Amino acid sequence: MAGGGGRRRAARPSGRLRLVADVKVRLSDDGSALVQCGFHEMGMGAATVQAQIAADALGIAYEKVRVEYGDTALPTGPMAGNSNQTATVATSVLAACAELTRKVSALARRTGTTGQEPAATLRAARRPFLEASVGSATRLGALGSQGRFLATFLKDQRWSKAARGAQFCEVRVNADTGELRISR
Repeated sequence: MAGGGGRRRAARPSGRLRLVADVKVRLSDDGSALVQCGFHEMGMGAATVQAQIAADALGIAYEKVRVEYGDTALPTGPMAGNSNQTATVATSVLAACAELTRKVSALARRTGTTGQEPAATLRAARRPFLEASVGSATRLGALGSQGRFLATFLKDQRWSKAARGAQFCEVRVNADTGELRISR
């Protein structure tokens, strides 16, 4: 068999639209974090991505982050479709984590634990956890979410949105029959 390789690039313009996602993030004194949002998972790894984003934003290990999703009792999440859910929820997760980081920093200054792990700060302050939220389940919070949606929609019109990718493969060709086989 003769062999060869191939590569292709992909670009898909997208009418992607960031919606709004209400999110709550809780940082506990054991060093773990909980992300809560009512988005739904259909096998595309949404919970994994949000855990990775929260871990990075909070400076903790990925294994310490748990994501609760798919329940109407949780803060409202967006629909999944046209690649909008990940960007929408991530924006709110990052905002909640930034607020949580500010709260931990202020608490660290008061307890003299600046520069230590967030969990050490919480323990020194005798606080079992700190929370930060984006959005709300109240009527006023729903109005605020609609305002966030409109502001995001208007701001996002300035940017080009597209999905990009690359594919690589190794191909073998049977010299006798001409049959192609993708080996990897």
